[in-house]
Amino acid sequence: MRTPIIFVTPEPETPAAIAEAAARWVARHDRGLTPEERAEFAAWREADPRHAQEWASLFETAQLLGEAGAVSELAAEAAMLDEQTRKARRASHLLRWGYRVGLTAAAIAVGVFTWQLLANRSRSATPPAVTLVAAEAKRLSLPDGSVVEARGDSQVTFDFSGPSRRVRLPKGEAFFSVAHDSSRPFFVETAGVTVRAVGTEFNVRCDSNQVDIIVTEGRVRVSSSPSVAVDAAPLIDAGTAARVAPGSGDLTPAVETRAVTHAEVEGALAWRSPLLEFSRAPLDQVLAAFQQHSPHRVRLGDPALARRQISGTFQAENIEGFLRLAEATFGLRVERRSDGEIILRSAP
Repeated sequence: MRTPIIFVTPEPETPAAIAEAAARWVARHDRGLTPEERAEFAAWREADPRHAQEWASLFETAQLLGEAGAVSELAAEAAMLDEQTRKARRASHLLRWGYRVGLTAAAIAVGVFTWQLLANRSRSATPPAVTLVAAEAKRLSLPDGSVVEARGDSQVTFDFSGPSRRVRLPKGEAFFSVAHDSSRPFFVETAGVTVRAVGTEFNVRCDSNQVDIIVTEGRVRVSSSPSVAVDAAPLIDAGTAARVAPGSGDLTPAVETRAVTHAEVEGALAWRSPLLEFSRAPLDQVLAAFQQHSPHRVRLGDPALARRQISGTFQAENIEGFLRLAEATFGLRVERRSDGEIILRSAP
């Protein structure tokens, strides 16, 4: 007797689930993907044509808003969609554009990474939950008092035995808080690029295609090649991002710079901060979780708001971003008092 073969067809993803995943990937792209995440994203996008359509729709919204810190990277991904897919996407998602504007602008512009923003709309049977996700950063204190925060499996080595302080970042990403010592310059070397700082804070990200630097305090010099003397390299001030891409042939790679907004900096450095994940969590619990990581005092002006359910993922230390999102998306009004207290009320 033959054993019957039973084929089980998995249930198709709901549009809501696909939208959540796509929004999450847009947010991840804005803060920068690791090589492993890039591979995961490619597999997700290719698994279902609807994934690519939803991704492209959210990207289009971000591009129209002009808020994304990584629009060029997103554009490269969107360009892989053929024209037929684009037309289908535009037609099927036109009516939902207004919702996407709120979602994408809030998620990207204020540096809040969120893939599901629901207020009293969830029908899931999953019990409410508040989860704290540890930051990706590994903290390393250097002998001179400088501090390095390395992301994930990034590799960092240092040599302070000579007249200068030298740190090497063969791969990955790290944030540097440099102790001031004008007699011993501080260098970070990665992929042929050298960054010199005296007393400053900056982030360096190295992948196979380019080196990205963001200066958050002070200034640095960026030499794009060993043939370029660091002392003659261009100065990069705080609030500026620099990018060095491989040169062509014998050409020395150019150092491209641009000003970055506070929101872009928050987004790019979000990996340093712990995250709060909410699944249908009551608003009063959401505020309580935020206030464990913030000096702000926030209370609800209407007790009925305590039952408002919130789902999403946010930087634990960015309650201001959550408040801006609450006004833009959740129909709430933020009232700030002279004593520093913040009150959330229902918008009129």
